[in-house]
Amino acid sequence: VDDLLVFWNSGVFYSGTASYPAGRNVRAAIIPLVADLVAARQVAGMASHSAEHFCSACYLKLEDISNLDKTTWPTRDTHTHRVNAEQWRDAQSFAKQETIFKETGIRWSELLRLPYWDPIRFTVIDSMHNLYLGLLKTHCREIWGISTKESDGEESKAHQAPERPPDSEMTFGKFCLYNASKSELLKCSVNVLWHLCDERDIRCGMRRKSMVKALIKWVSRPIARWAQLQAEMDKADEKLRQASDGLALVKCLKSVLITMCEIRGLATNGTRAELSKRLYQDSDDAPNDPLLNTAPQRPGAGSIAQPAAPQPAHSRSQQKKKQDPRNHSNLIGKDTITEIIDDRDRMQIPSWVNPVPRTIGSGKLSADQWKTLCTINFPVTLIRIWGSKVGLKHDMLKNFCDLAAAVVLAGQRHMTEQRIAEIDFYLTRYLTSLSTLYKSAPLKPNHHYALHLPHFLRLFGPVHAWRAFPFERFNYLLQQVKTDMKFGELEMTMMLQICRAANLRPHLEEHEIQQYLDGVIEVFNDASGEDRRGLRLESVGPHRHAPDPELSARRRPTTLQIPVMSKLRKLLNEETSTDIVYVDSHVQARETHHFILTPHAIQCDKIRISGIWYSHSRASSRDSNITFRYPSGGTPASGRIHDIFLHSRTNGTEMVEDPFLVVQSLTELSAEHIRFDRHRTFPVIGGRIFYNEYSAKLLVIRPADVLGHTAITPMDVPGIKKRCLHVLPLTHV
Repeated sequence: VDDLLVFWNSGVFYSGTASYPAGRNVRAAIIPLVADLVAARQVAGMASHSAEHFCSACYLKLEDISNLDKTTWPTRDTHTHRVNAEQWRDAQSFAKQETIFKETGIRWSELLRLPYWDPIRFTVIDSMHNLYLGLLKTHCREIWGISTKESDGEESKAHQAPERPPDSEMTFGKFCLYNASKSELLKCSVNVLWHLCDERDIRCGMRRKSMVKALIKWVSRPIARWAQLQAEMDKADEKLRQASDGLALVKCLKSVLITMCEIRGLATNGTRAELSKRLYQDSDDAPNDPLLNTAPQRPGAGSIAQPAAPQPAHSRSQQKKKQDPRNHSNLIGKDTITEIIDDRDRMQIPSWVNPVPRTIGSGKLSADQWKTLCTINFPVTLIRIWGSKVGLKHDMLKNFCDLAAAVVLAGQRHMTEQRIAEIDFYLTRYLTSLSTLYKSAPLKPNHHYALHLPHFLRLFGPVHAWRAFPFERFNYLLQQVKTDMKFGELEMTMMLQICRAANLRPHLEEHEIQQYLDGVIEVFNDASGEDRRGLRLESVGPHRHAPDPELSARRRPTTLQIPVMSKLRKLLNEETSTDIVYVDSHVQARETHHFILTPHAIQCDKIRISGIWYSHSRASSRDSNITFRYPSGGTPASGRIHDIFLHSRTNGTEMVEDPFLVVQSLTELSAEHIRFDRHRTFPVIGGRIFYNEYSAKLLVIRPADVLGHTAITPMDVPGIKKRCLHVLPLTHV
């Protein structure tokens, strides 16, 4: 910070640089704090993600984490933060500092000595930890559950309700709700609170304080609650009188059905369907329920007798261990994993994508592999096997695809206000349906932080410049440096190794060197052990000195076929002005503005566009699958690269040399068969189904018309007798 203050206030004068031999004054500032949650909170001087004030961007309390309405979140401001931090710094005792920190969640940070540093706007939400290792991993591991040993569950473990406590505990819980204080309600077990919430259609996950707060809010307006409940019960009674079967009330609120059972003296446990059948089978009038006919009273005057005190904490923990084993079922079991692995093995993905291992149900995955699994493998397979179903699994699929769509859009290189609005929309809809769909899944801090991502996207632009992945990668590279573990010498060894590699890499990426040392560079890349796939490739992009597009060094002369020449001539004539017309060499009559287009060209195996290598289908089938625009600026199409060539011609004043691609498009589904394509229901993440047929008609496009690679998977589609391919565009890279 001492050095940074000098750079900010007066700057540092360098006596001479390569570009400025006479010297140059340099000023600098440090802006975003990029780190995981633990490090970011410590450096910024804020409380951890498990504290009451858990968020670095707003003052929402942890007990209110299920609140998804951004307009109600208390905002932080830099002035108040600095005042609180200075109070903590200037406190005369450790106890006083602890009191201030407990009240405000703020400590002093050395970065606050920088007059320009904003701890609220500059402490960014790291997308790598938040999205890939946070939301995606949590949804798969904790909400769904993945296991290679168990069969698929009909519901995920987050759907399962915790075991219902004994009636005595539930009765006491109801007494506390209507008669006692908040402190007494907090003494009830988590299971009691959960079932009290569930009976009243309150969704709060499994956090004790959140459930207590929601229950108190629910009961704070008893008259309004009673009026609403009475109206719903009148409707349910009318349905019951006209019922022809036991499922007539299955769509009523569960709280209404439970109340009707209580009035009739019937059991109140079970699902909506079970409660509905119980009411249908009962035809006797039941006495009025005192809970509903008297106002909430204090203990002693009560509407229900006060039972024994709640069980001690150790008994509740023992009870938790004895919960129904079905609570630990896994939605993604060995059957679904087998389907995912089969699709994975059939799928063609480009060479730069980091594939997931075949042990996805048991092994540890990196952030890059979580991204591949949840944005490529899961959408392809789960939409295929769940997309045609109606009910719970289809709802779970839509919920997951909202998350995957938000992750894909948030990782794109180009960011616009419209795209940020889409990210916000998908994240909000995902979390809203998550809290409704999964009864026992509490919202975590990462879920809340994700809703702040749009704010930071507006501040800093695409996430590639301010996410932790490059720094995590540097940590890995440092760990690979061989040292003798002698401190003092160790640091210098690392510095020399990293500097040598950093100095050598730019030289090897120079186009003039690559064309002579292509084989040597390939050996160097293999020896370095540096993985340049996936997120690594997204982070670095093309080298600034490399031409774009860039052709591979291996080239050979060729003669273009007549269909290719025809398409090339048509493309060039559509691009040029009316003063220039390209004609074939065999055309006899020529005007002064006619120029001969020769069939001679240079054929290449690969071409690099925006930092990514593409190949023709004979050189590398998986790197030839693309989405492209034809004609230029037209509707995107899918197909494969048939050939790559470099063509030279004159425009009347000079020779022009340009690369072109010959492509074949896939055959679209007929209007009759489109309805069988479930993947089209999810436009961002689903991809599309095509017939497994390539058009014999060759098209010629420019490299700029290539939108990106695709992942293609052979697939049998019910209702379509022809062989099909699923195509998932990877243009978000």
